[in-house]
Amino acid sequence: MWAKLALKLFAREFRRGELTVISAAIALAVLTVLTLSMVTERIGQSIAQKSSAFIAADRVLASDHVLDTSFIAKAETENLKPAQMVYFDTMLFANDEMQFSSVKAASNASPLKGQLKVKDTLVGETKIARNGPSLGNVWLSESVFYSLNIDIGSQVELGAALFNVEKVIVEEPDAPFNVFSSSRRVLINIADVPKTEVVQPGSRVYYRQLYAGDEADIRSLL
Repeated sequence: MWAKLALKLFAREFRRGELTVISAAIALAVLTVLTLSMVTERIGQSIAQKSSAFIAADRVLASDHVLDTSFIAKAETENLKPAQMVYFDTMLFANDEMQFSSVKAASNASPLKGQLKVKDTLVGETKIARNGPSLGNVWLSESVFYSLNIDIGSQVELGAALFNVEKVIVEEPDAPFNVFSSSRRVLINIADVPKTEVVQPGSRVYYRQLYAGDEADIRSLL
């Protein structure tokens, strides 16, 4: 009895058109939420991909003090790709000229994500470098060449060490922003840092450990 009465009332209300409007409004609301969820997910994925390229890794450990290398050793046993970097500012000398520059010393595995673009000459074509400079070599941003009046094959003095100028830096995925030296970029191998004797007690040095790999492996490490 109650079921029949309910059906009659429902049919009467449905013929009036109000339930149709309400049903359409609910359907539109659900469709809007689903669409926004899909768009938000796509944007999140895109941001995640871009952020990894921007920091040249999936995760970064950063400190003003020397980082424990046990993380690097553990990462190598857990299907992760690790890399190390050291940042500091110093003077660069060549041909009786000097230039205050921002130095990045990177391990051979860097960059883990993104693209490091270089040129073999100042007027050469841009290409992608898979690794950074080898021992004894230095890569410089184009502005440094003009400031020091040097060319590819010249030698520059960085601290107590001499380096052979090998390539021109065009673009770095993780280039730091520094209003004083952001355009004066110097890239060396991290194994060459000790011979420069630039890093001393009290020096302003920034240490980075970079990791790339599956999210689950990274979480278990960090």
